Amino acid sequence: MDDIGVFPYPDDRYRSIVIWWDIQTFANLCNPEQLEHVSVESGLLLKQLESASGTLMRVGR
Repeated sequence: MDDIGVFPYPDDRYRSIVIWWDIQTFANLCNPEQLEHVSVESGLLLKQLESASGTLMRVGR
């Protein structure tokens, strides 16, 4: 599989976000460094989601 190229947006107001459509096999297809980055980012996103869910639950009381 070829590497996916990086294509910058016109300026810093935009960010690229990789979306994995095949969550069951992407780990077998990406390089180990990329997999580590995905794992770290997934953990951070999960913490944010848990934090937001707790906030929503407290506000909803």
